[in-house]
Amino acid sequence: MFFLSSMFAGLSMVIFEGTLSHRSLHHLMDEEYNAGYEDLHFAFAKGASWIMAGYLAMKLIGLAMDNHWSYLATGYGAWWLFEVVGFVLLPCYCYAVGYRDRNLALIRVAAPWTVLGIILNRFDVGLVAFNWRLPSADRYFPSFSEIVISLFVVTVGVLAFRFIATHMPIFYVHPHYKDASH
Repeated sequence: MFFLSSMFAGLSMVIFEGTLSHRSLHHLMDEEYNAGYEDLHFAFAKGASWIMAGYLAMKLIGLAMDNHWSYLATGYGAWWLFEVVGFVLLPCYCYAVGYRDRNLALIRVAAPWTVLGIILNRFDVGLVAFNWRLPSADRYFPSFSEIVISLFVVTVGVLAFRFIATHMPIFYVHPHYKDASH
């Protein structure tokens, strides 16, 4: 499940990051870069929709194969339904409709929604479901320093990307190489 979800997570993250980059760095992008921008997002949305549909099917098949339908009546089952319906089924539908209707705004809504769902899923699996039978005092939760270090690493990554994108010809062909053969 993690492998399959990582595929649509990656596609969604590229759409999300690409949208943010396009909004803040569009002045650095040339026509060649912008020419395929929307088509790429539509292609990624189509792929994410299909993979999410497969992921949803696998989740339901796993539930049926183990015959754990009774768990859906518990608090954890309600949380599972919230996660699967709210962060898999609905974004999958938004991607599919966005692709079908060529609605880039809907795809741009589905991308961060899906990324948030992946974060929620990893949080659930890593912190909530892991050792859920232990008393709450014995369960693992990241310390303040672990959270700060994680945020620091992400911030450094964003700043490094921003520095590279503004100081190197990432979104355009450098003027010295425009006429060079490819």
